[in-house]
Amino acid sequence: MPNRFRFSKAAEHVLDEWRIVLPGIQALFGFQLIAVFSPGFDQKLSLAEQRLHVFALALVAVAVAIVMTRLLLWSMVPLAAGITIDCALILGLVFDGVRVVILSSTLFAVFFILWVLLPRVGALQRALGGRAASARLGGPSSECQKKDLTARDSKPHRPGQRDDCTWSSR
Repeated sequence: MPNRFRFSKAAEHVLDEWRIVLPGIQALFGFQLIAVFSPGFDQKLSLAEQRLHVFALALVAVAVAIVMTRLLLWSMVPLAAGITIDCALILGLVFDGVRVVILSSTLFAVFFILWVLLPRVGALQRALGGRAASARLGGPSSECQKKDLTARDSKPHRPGQRDDCTWSSR
């Protein structure tokens, strides 16, 4: 029964995220469509860059379709690629080729870190288990987390109060 409750809460959380993400992606898609019809689109971008924008537009459309099927995590790949391509096009109007590659690659790396690696730190911490893994990752141990959950209702934690369950400052 507890596993079913956790699954239900997780499913509810995913649906809430889906409801938040979908309108944002649709708004991005709309802005990408508007760009094609603006007067400077064919004047400032070469034919290859215009086609690249259409490809980015298609990637965001695929991301919208994937989100609508409720596969939120899989939608991040075409969404990150579409945003990165459009940002590279805009950066190309301002910077030279090498800087465009560096900045757009950095943007894609930020997406990868925030959307793929960072959410898995908690899973890695649980997989390594216990206090030793927590100390390596700079967080409280599972004993401290249990202690915090049970002590939260019984006594308040005063600011400045220290115990062996504080986060390390690495």
